[in-house]
Amino acid sequence: MERYIHEVVPDTICLPVHYNYFSENTMFVPSHWHEHLEVIFLLEGELSISAGGKTALLRSGEIYLINCREIHETHSSGCASGYLLQIPLEFLKRYLPDIEDIHFRELYMQGDASFPELSKLFQEMSERFERKERGYQFLFSSLLLRFLYVLYLDAEKTENTAKNKRDQRNFKRIDQVMCYVRAHYDQPVSLSDAAGMVALQPEYFCRLFRSYTGQTFLEYVSAVRLSAFYELLLQTDEDITVLTERCGFSGYKTFRKRFYQVYGCTPSECRRKYQNEKRA
Repeated sequence: MERYIHEVVPDTICLPVHYNYFSENTMFVPSHWHEHLEVIFLLEGELSISAGGKTALLRSGEIYLINCREIHETHSSGCASGYLLQIPLEFLKRYLPDIEDIHFRELYMQGDASFPELSKLFQEMSERFERKERGYQFLFSSLLLRFLYVLYLDAEKTENTAKNKRDQRNFKRIDQVMCYVRAHYDQPVSLSDAAGMVALQPEYFCRLFRSYTGQTFLEYVSAVRLSAFYELLLQTDEDITVLTERCGFSGYKTFRKRFYQVYGCTPSECRRKYQNEKRA
């Protein structure tokens, strides 16, 4: 199965954005990025979000923003549900031509001055979206613009300096390596090979990769392989040992420990639970 680090997000029909409700028992999405401002309104559970080299724990009732082109990873070990709003960069540019120089605040929670209005607007958008009454898309869009207005008041302007240009160059390097790993996770991938791909010394590349993703290069490789294994585990009846080798894992004991840390059960228990839920 071919994989890309740059996620292409389709707009929701009749709306200028992608909007949907999610509910997952276990969620694990390895580091990726997209051309959208992403907003998560968590209704239930907890969600760990690593973005921009920082990790935050999002709790029920809180709102989290991931800026455009920011590498991020999400993980929940238990049940998590909420609404996901992804706003295309091109849509934002219609109103804010300098959007790429604007950094939106990430976390909103109880006690923040803007939180009551943002929470109310998100709930109203959700109601319009669920009901889909005649002309709902106009009301949804008006609420969306009000929502963005409140976010914009808290945003910061960043200077387009030499540092930003260097950051963009380094981002392209990291993206190049991540795309390669997604396409070749089933093959041996070493730190030296990855560093050589972007003409950097391994030590410097290792620090650079961690500063952009919040994890080491080898941790990222393991995460991509684990995500691929999880999909195959649920979609096929192949032997688990065969699948681990197919996804690039060499030591089953280490793999099994990591799988349990992320999904809260063993691979065989995970497959059995999924099959039982399908039969129910």
